[in-house]
Amino acid sequence: MKNVILHVLVLSLSLSLSCMLSGCAAKTKSAATQRPVIEPVRWKADDAKRPFYLDADVEQIAVVERISYDQHAQAFRMLESRGFVRVTNAKAEELMGHAFSARSAILKQAEDHAERAAFFAELCLENPKDTSHRDARDEEQATARRLRSQSGHLKPYLMRAIGLYGCGTGGFGALRHHDEIWVSFVGLGSGYTPETQAVIVYLDRPPRAAHVTTPGTCL
Repeated sequence: MKNVILHVLVLSLSLSLSCMLSGCAAKTKSAATQRPVIEPVRWKADDAKRPFYLDADVEQIAVVERISYDQHAQAFRMLESRGFVRVTNAKAEELMGHAFSARSAILKQAEDHAERAAFFAELCLENPKDTSHRDARDEEQATARRLRSQSGHLKPYLMRAIGLYGCGTGGFGALRHHDEIWVSFVGLGSGYTPETQAVIVYLDRPPRAAHVTTPGTCL
């Protein structure tokens, strides 16, 4: 009798375990067909070490592009144990999901800064005593020159980021400070859930380190 009871218990346990494994397999398969899972703490944010935005040594990176959601799984695998990965232009376009010319994008930004420099130059002529206009003109001119000088040397790097799920009004940006890169997200609104993402950052030289910052919102 004891042997029969023991046999029944073992059989029941085996059936329960089989059902559990089947359920897990079904869930895993279903999850694999969906968009990447929101994991707000997968990558530790590094806000404490972020350089002050107005520091003279801080440079704003001109070209930061989003990764296609369809390519996030591949991007995460590439970044599993690294802060950034140098990729080819073809791979960058594959991850973004569209063709892209970093040189054209950065030259367009250089033109925009040159136009703003011309605007402030006119204000300087109208009011020579206002030093703020002269400083703004010089800064815009310097930025335009820097962008033009970088345009022929840009290389794509895949980097980690944390965005806000469902925030369609926001975008990614990056700062460089002594060859360390800080990738951040800012958008309009509040109440959005942070989610792990990845971006392509175009740089004229490789970074020494890459950091992720927590996303921010305004209004």
